[in-house]
Amino acid sequence: LRIEDVALGCAVSVVVGVLFWPRGVLAGLGAALDEAYAAAGDRLRRVVLVLTGETRQVPDAVEHRLEAARRSLDDAFRLFLAERGTERVPLHDATELAATATRLRLVGASLADLARDGMACGEPRGLPEIRLREAVAGLDLWLRELGDALAGRRPDVPAPERADEPWGEALVDDLPDGAADGTDGRVRGRTLMVLWTAQHLDAARRREEQLSASSAAVVKARSRRAWI
Repeated sequence: LRIEDVALGCAVSVVVGVLFWPRGVLAGLGAALDEAYAAAGDRLRRVVLVLTGETRQVPDAVEHRLEAARRSLDDAFRLFLAERGTERVPLHDATELAATATRLRLVGASLADLARDGMACGEPRGLPEIRLREAVAGLDLWLRELGDALAGRRPDVPAPERADEPWGEALVDDLPDGAADGTDGRVRGRTLMVLWTAQHLDAARRREEQLSASSAAVVKARSRRAWI
């Protein structure tokens, strides 16, 4: 009976180990990255809507979700560092993915500061504002698709969108006169909002190529059920 009890205990331990170790570490990191990107992309999109005059404020629930996702990713990344094992996922790729989530939060925070400082002076139907909303919607969608791949809901990583040359200056051409010479303070403020928002979005979009490469390493490891 004692031998049977020991054998049964070992069998249960093996089953639990197969189910939760080591794939649970990588799966947990992928799920945390998925939520972090989804929360950061949603918050970024909503902030741009405020800046361009489409809405008045970002709901508190969006900020709470962002903070919860930050804490979850911090815990998952710490666990990954502690239990990497044979390192089938390169450390620099995992670090890049976690650091980019932080960058996206900082981009959203910077744009939110513009809104709090009175820069939300866009015209909802203005062409520059429409293009800004289209750009951030595309970025938000791409981040969600990337999260689907990291969480195992899709088999491949989305291809990065082609990064155009800096396009903020081109948007200014569609603004009314009065910005350059400072004769119209409202137009000047709108011009600065368009330029700064476009620059922030452009910087975020240019991370897509590196994000795709780093995410591919995680997806590959998960598809092989690698021991990390």
